[in-house]
Amino acid sequence: MALVRSCPVLHHPFAPWIAPPEQLARTLVGREEALKNILEKVESMSKGGGAKHVLVIGPRGMGKTHLVCVIHHYVSQRVAARSDLPGLPKDCISVLFVEEEYAAHDTLANFLLALCSKLHEADPGEEGWRLPERLREEPDRAVIDCCLERVQTVSARRRKKLVILVDN
Repeated sequence: MALVRSCPVLHHPFAPWIAPPEQLARTLVGREEALKNILEKVESMSKGGGAKHVLVIGPRGMGKTHLVCVIHHYVSQRVAARSDLPGLPKDCISVLFVEEEYAAHDTLANFLLALCSKLHEADPGEEGWRLPERLREEPDRAVIDCCLERVQTVSARRRKKLVILVDN
């Protein structure tokens, strides 16, 4: 059975996922090359080529979460375009999963339910993200099939690529 458990998001002194987008963009220090490189990959992907996965690895405190949040805001067009970065991708939808949400995503079915929920939040006018009411009570296989079908159908119809950012 596919049940999504609630997971409170912990509040830390500095939580990039709740900081204002422009503040995050202004305070990104020493990661401009990584930002540019990843955004170039997103741009390439949006045009049908390039990397399908990017992995950012580094020691604790180096700014990985900050970087991922800036990427999310840039792709979501919540921050102004910069001349030193690739143009804002208009054919991408960005979804951010932060580490504090992991307890609720213990199965692929729960992850996909959360993905569709986040897509609906980001794009409330798109009825395709609205899932059947009782889907959470269905077996995992049915949940996975339904969610993947929605993602593929809406993405193809709207000609949008998904940028799914998972922190840690």
